Amino acid sequence: MSLEHPALLLLLPLSVLPVLNEVMSAGKRSFRLALPADLQHYASTERSWRVRLLVLPAVLVSLAVAAAVAAAASPYAQARQVPDRRAARDIALVLDTSESMRGMDFRLGGAPVSRMDAALRFAGDFIRMREGDRIAIVAFGGRAVTQCPLTFDREVARMLLSHVEPEMLGKRTALGEGIALGVARLSGAEGALVLISDGRNTAGDATPLDAAHAAAARNVKVYAIGIGSEGPVPIPARLPSGRARMEEKDYALDEATLRQVAGATGGTCFRASDAEALQKVFAEIDRVLKHDVPMTRTVPVRPLGAYAALAAAAAVACAVLFSSTFLRSAPSLK
Repeated sequence: MSLEHPALLLLLPLSVLPVLNEVMSAGKRSFRLALPADLQHYASTERSWRVRLLVLPAVLVSLAVAAAVAAAASPYAQARQVPDRRAARDIALVLDTSESMRGMDFRLGGAPVSRMDAALRFAGDFIRMREGDRIAIVAFGGRAVTQCPLTFDREVARMLLSHVEPEMLGKRTALGEGIALGVARLSGAEGALVLISDGRNTAGDATPLDAAHAAAARNVKVYAIGIGSEGPVPIPARLPSGRARMEEKDYALDEATLRQVAGATGGTCFRASDAEALQKVFAEIDRVLKHDVPMTRTVPVRPLGAYAALAAAAAVACAVLFSSTFLRSAPSLK
């Protein structure tokens, strides 16, 4: 058997106070505690059973105090290790969903995929690795929305992440508003914001640098990932007939702004021009955000405190019952 709060056992000496109080009160009523030299005389004195039991309520109260202290110390028979949520870090994933994220310049498993598909794949893997942390997801295009509020449930976060699509919030890029909303979703200071974007700020009232300064004021570090290759990229375009064809478009990445945003918050800016580089970037961010302290704590699975609390309640109930019935008043010794 183990205890969650063993230091509380230092309160156990308090349990003798009711008995000491009863002994002192008995002396005032002309009773005395027999000394070793008086034991034979004390034993020969006629005493009724009520006199002998006068100390019983005090003994029961002492037992109740001792049991209550034991219950507060939280004894348990078995325990297991679980993630310590008190050491959790808040992380916001902020994803660009503008038109340029439809660019097909990435490959996964040998097949061409869009920038969004690659970002969702490795962002999902990143969420799965962040055991014990809280994750929020913000998507931004022409405006920014909260796709997933802060949660410990990584499976829910990954499910909501899978519903992010290119152009779900328009073709433009409200980069500043995306950063600002990501910072707002973090509950406290010293959080982290992982920004994934392939464009420049083309919408919204908030500028990226203003949002970065707001993040720095809350000790939130921004890890910016500039995603996409240089030059024109193929992008599927839907014709009026319903058919699709590939077009070449050039989406300029404002890498200088991303570096300024990351630098203003003490974070880092990365460039990922292909799937392999993007995977390495997420692995590096995961390494940087690793906790320096153990993230587990011991949780009892067979607590025994309830039994001690029940014993304390029973002792108090018996003490009240006896004191209010046949031990209500002290009998005469004559």
